[in-house]
Amino acid sequence: MSLDTWVRKLRASTSEDGVKLLKLSKRVVKILEDGLQGLDSISDSPIRKCLLNSDGFESGGAISKGVPGPCATVRGKYLDVEGSVGIFLVLGTGDQTFKRISSAYDCCVSEMEMETVVFIVQSDSEAWWRENSGKATLKNSNGNRSYESRFLDIFKRFSSWPGWCDSVSIIAISTKEASENYNQFMGVKRRLSDYEKNG
Repeated sequence: MSLDTWVRKLRASTSEDGVKLLKLSKRVVKILEDGLQGLDSISDSPIRKCLLNSDGFESGGAISKGVPGPCATVRGKYLDVEGSVGIFLVLGTGDQTFKRISSAYDCCVSEMEMETVVFIVQSDSEAWWRENSGKATLKNSNGNRSYESRFLDIFKRFSSWPGWCDSVSIIAISTKEASENYNQFMGVKRRLSDYEKNG
């Protein structure tokens, strides 16, 4: 499997922190690209295993019973990023978006004192393809899966809460197959829509 990935900085207290955050996020992308070769689809378990088998990463503990914390953490200094780093996976259904953002916020304001958060979120195309792959009739819906656009919209509302850590980024992830099929389907839909309006 080959991946399409996008990295976006959501918060950084200084431009220097922003550069360090992007460097860290791109390193995570490289780990995923190298470690997920040969897989057919994107899911929690292979990503978690890929990260935990990489130097510098360790398993993140649960916040409480039934409330997961980060899937992986980094302690100390890693790629010039000081302090505790938490990586959160947002790959399931839509309600996971709220749960993971809330968990990350708790890790920032609690005794964990997380200083950097990286979210790994399935892209709009990946969510759509996971719902439509193998179906005879493709549809616009992604079946209530979490996806990048929804995540960004929800995070915008949470981001003004006091106590967020200084550095937050998002990595949107998709298989190339999902990106190509999504772009082809949505491109056709747009062209038909334009034709109907102008025809």
